[in-house]
Amino acid sequence: MINLKNINNNAFDACSNLEDFYWGETLETIGNSAFKNCKKLKNIDLPDTLISLGSTSFYNCWAATNPIILPDTLTSVGDSCFRDCNSIPSLVVGSGIVELPNQSFFSCDSLTNVDLGTDIQTIGTNCFTSCNINSITLPDSLTTLGSSSFSSCSNLESVSIGSSLSYIGDNAFISCTSLTGVDIPSNIDIIGINTFR
Repeated sequence: MINLKNINNNAFDACSNLEDFYWGETLETIGNSAFKNCKKLKNIDLPDTLISLGSTSFYNCWAATNPIILPDTLTSVGDSCFRDCNSIPSLVVGSGIVELPNQSFFSCDSLTNVDLGTDIQTIGTNCFTSCNINSITLPDSLTTLGSSSFSSCSNLESVSIGSSLSYIGDNAFISCTSLTGVDIPSNIDIIGINTFR
């Protein structure tokens, strides 16, 4: 039985032939760039014990095709953690996540379905830029939508905005060419430059 708790920074960075990895049932931390550029890694099935996920931890893992489920135990996610994971189809955000940071899912161009859960408060800059999302529900817990967060999502047709969102950053939905209309609720205080251009 594996009693692995921590995978440190750059542990498997650029292991270009790594296809499978068994996490065990005790893993708590995946460090920065731990699996960056593991372009043959097929499965990113995060364990229910995970607490922290470092920056660029799975950057450029092209071959991973399973849905990404961020477990309820996870409370910290680093920038660009799944950037350029071109084959992941969907995302479910667990209850422990209050922020998805900058470029978390940047250019995940097979990502079509996103469930943000009910506890997230902040979506960072370029978080979902150039994804293939069709529709998105921004939950009532969300207060801040960062700049360019959904920019260039050319298949995005509908956006539902929750009751707590007060700030929409610059270019948040720029180049979302399929978006035909958005209802702006009264709780919005600031809409940035070129937000829906």
